[in-house]
Amino acid sequence: MTPPLRSRRHDPADRARGGFTLIELAVVLLVLGILTGLALPRLRQAIVQADAAHVVSDVAAIRNASFRHLTSEGRFPGPSGWGAMPSELSDHLSEDYGFSYKGMRYRWLGLSLPFGPEDRRHLGILMIDMRRHPLIAAEMRDQAGPFVLWSPALMYFIYWA
Repeated sequence: MTPPLRSRRHDPADRARGGFTLIELAVVLLVLGILTGLALPRLRQAIVQADAAHVVSDVAAIRNASFRHLTSEGRFPGPSGWGAMPSELSDHLSEDYGFSYKGMRYRWLGLSLPFGPEDRRHLGILMIDMRRHPLIAAEMRDQAGPFVLWSPALMYFIYWA
């Protein structure tokens, strides 16, 4: 005699094995997807804000070093190329200081302008190439402060003494 066939529907013995149904797994994956969808934009915005804060910090360090040079030498440092630190700032910034961050290159332009036989005014312009990072540029508009000029590709920080 053959044993009776057991129905597979809702058998308590099968449930005791501890497996998950396909519906339960689908619900868990759906909830994880929703949570990820909510978290990723906030994470991306936090990263953009941190990058903008880093560049603002770089700008402040370059500004402070330039004014220290102006105090000691009587003029702003001379011009530099894109991504190159002016040699006059090497005494005022750390050796490993880079004139770029995540593809954004910095450039310094220092000028002395005559306003009379004994009177000279000093102009310092820090330019940042922001073409590859429009989100960071938009965030920096909120953090940068006064004396900043904008173009679609560049930011100009102007210092006058």
